[in-house]
Amino acid sequence: MSPNAKTNEDLGTEVMSPLKLARAPAADSTSRSRQKNCGSTVIGIILAIVLVLYSLRLGAFSLSWPDVWAAVQGQGDPNHEVIIRELRLPRALMGALCGGVLAASGVIAQAILRNPMAAPSLIGISSGAGFFAAIAIVIPLPFQLPFLWFQPVAAFTGSLLSAIAVFGLARSAGKTDTGTILLAGLAINSLTGAGTGLLTFLANDPQLRNISFWNLGSVAAAEWPQIGVLAFFSVPLLCSILTSGNVLNAWMFGEDEAQLLGVNVEKQKRLQMLTIALAVGAAVSFTGVIGFVGLIVPHLLRFVLGSDHRVLLAQSFIWGAVLLLVADLVSRVIVMPLELPIGIVTALIGAPYFIVLLKQQYKTRRQHDNA
Repeated sequence: MSPNAKTNEDLGTEVMSPLKLARAPAADSTSRSRQKNCGSTVIGIILAIVLVLYSLRLGAFSLSWPDVWAAVQGQGDPNHEVIIRELRLPRALMGALCGGVLAASGVIAQAILRNPMAAPSLIGISSGAGFFAAIAIVIPLPFQLPFLWFQPVAAFTGSLLSAIAVFGLARSAGKTDTGTILLAGLAINSLTGAGTGLLTFLANDPQLRNISFWNLGSVAAAEWPQIGVLAFFSVPLLCSILTSGNVLNAWMFGEDEAQLLGVNVEKQKRLQMLTIALAVGAAVSFTGVIGFVGLIVPHLLRFVLGSDHRVLLAQSFIWGAVLLLVADLVSRVIVMPLELPIGIVTALIGAPYFIVLLKQQYKTRRQHDNA
């Protein structure tokens, strides 16, 4: 054997050595990712708690910290106790839960539809809820339902029916096409939007104000029973946040590749979209239409934390809560003693970001086409 010849063991050592060397940076990268994840979690939770505390204090009638603490304990001025425990605390918790639901649902919608511009509103959830809420406002029932009034129940029903209609239109030969989901969502959005427009035309002045206010979004009317209902319908989403990270990671390679990796594509598609429909439908039925949360938060977190859905889902829930708490505080203090609808605040934040995102995508696509 020639002195320069190499045995198989030598070749194996030569091939494996670079891999071993590459593991050190990979381990460092994983360690940095975990540190970022932990840091983001801690900062997000602390911010959410601080914002909830300030939500208890600030408003048209501001309170001192001692007054807030006494009211939380059930002591002090009875009027302060009512303001804190029956108005501001449910409002803050509703805002946090709704923001988390919208942001985490945006992550799932973008992954399943493989569209960075996707949001729950694309599959008709928000527009269906708005249409049925308008029906409830213009044609109210002569009686009230226990704990919840007719409008939220109608809105939740509308959101679910719209989502079912979208998936019915997109399903053919036992499969659901994601491209058809987007087109069907556009059609349902147009149809329910036209229905809402017709009811707006037929409404009297008080009804018109109610429809307009609902479509602008608000958490001002939050009550404890509503929070319980939203929490109940958010349980499947919370389970998905804890268990679906690997599934959504596989999905990013494409549906065929995900199938090869062991993902039941059709089952997961239906399951994840039903999860979104339940949680977002419950959220918008109580708060009205609040846009852009499901678009802004996932994109910002991808820039900071990467695209690993095992991290992104939970972080989106935390920071979605933070964003909506901030938006609610701004809506309460920017035009005091009046309140700006929270949907206007999120739109003012989200619309410019959406425009920048569109320009970046167009530039990236153009560079790809020229390459």
